[in-house]
Amino acid sequence: RNFSAMCEGARKLAFDRLLEDAGALGATGLTSVRYASHCLDQGVIEVVAYGTAVALEPPQTQAVGDELVLSTSYEDPRLQGCRSLGVVRGITVRSRNVVTNIGAGLVALFTGQEVPAWTKLCDAAREEALARMRQHALEAGAQGVIGVRFETNELAPGLAEVLAYGTAVSSGALRDPPLFAQR
Repeated sequence: RNFSAMCEGARKLAFDRLLEDAGALGATGLTSVRYASHCLDQGVIEVVAYGTAVALEPPQTQAVGDELVLSTSYEDPRLQGCRSLGVVRGITVRSRNVVTNIGAGLVALFTGQEVPAWTKLCDAAREEALARMRQHALEAGAQGVIGVRFETNELAPGLAEVLAYGTAVSSGALRDPPLFAQR
C-alpha cells in the first residue's frame, strides 16, 4: 500500500474524530487545529489532530468550580485582561504490554489499518496528562490554560512520555464570548 495514501488516511481519520468530538460539544467550528505524528514502533505511526471547538452562540452553561477554559490558541475572549500565571504541565509515562505489542504488530504488518489497542492506550495517556495539567493549573489559581499543546517522546523501546502543557491564566471573571460575525 502507498505510504503517502496511508498517512493521508490516518490524518483524515484523526480529523474526522476531532470534528465528531467538537460536534458533541455543540461546536460550529474549530480553531488552532494541530496535527502531530509519532512513531510508536517500527511500521506504526500515531497521528493526532487537536484544536479548540468554537460556536456561533455562547454555551448554555459557563465554566464553574473546578472547570477551566482550555484553548489551543493563545487568546480566549472569555478571559479578558488575563495575566499569565506561568507554564503548567501534566506528564505521564506509559509502557505497552507484550500481548498488546504482538497483536498490534500483526495488525500493522498485515493490514496497514488502525491499531485499536494502541489508539486506546494513546488516548488514555493523553487524557491522563491533560487531567494532570488541569490539576496543576487549578493549584496555581488559574481560570484557563491557553496555548495547550501535547508532546509524545519515546524514552526507551516500549516506554513513552506524554506531556500536556500550556500557559495558565487568570482574570477578574469569566465572560460570555462575543458572537462570531456571520457572513
